[in-house]
Amino acid sequence: MSIKSLKKLQLTIEKQNRKIAEPITLDLQELKNIENLWLSTFNNFHFEGLGHLKSLQTLTLSDDGDLENLALLPALEKLIVKGEIINKLPRLEQLKILDLKIEKDCEVPVALLNKFPNLEKLKVSIYGEQKIDFSGLDKLKVLICECYNFENVIAFENLPTLKNLILVAVRFPVYPNWIILSI
Repeated sequence: MSIKSLKKLQLTIEKQNRKIAEPITLDLQELKNIENLWLSTFNNFHFEGLGHLKSLQTLTLSDDGDLENLALLPALEKLIVKGEIINKLPRLEQLKILDLKIEKDCEVPVALLNKFPNLEKLKVSIYGEQKIDFSGLDKLKVLICECYNFENVIAFENLPTLKNLILVAVRFPVYPNWIILSI
């Protein structure tokens, strides 16, 4: 089996004990047939070549690389991201499913979701006091929102196709309180 025939890959580079003097770049362009890719790297590891992965359908990211090339991926339907890279994502018209994990100290624009106009399913986990606006996602059918404080949700307006809304009030150390609404 060659690396070019891989359909699914989980690549995790753990935090290194020793300091890496110069950044290391991982070139992914040879993964021509990859459909599901999970990239988790730390510190001085970055990736490039995402724009060549035309078969990629699902991508999980925790660190950045050539994110601007995500817009070149016609098959990309599902994206799972966390951390500061949320702010570096380009407009992704092709995306249908988005899972965002907004960490406690992460600052994101309130209107971040406008970059994803064709979303059908959205899960947002907000672990801080970040404000977010869900309005204007015309094609959204499923919305799952986990957060500490629903006062930080600015709007649930203009969601004409919404069928399922799941709100999870996360309160630690006790278990979350679930509110499930079917529309």
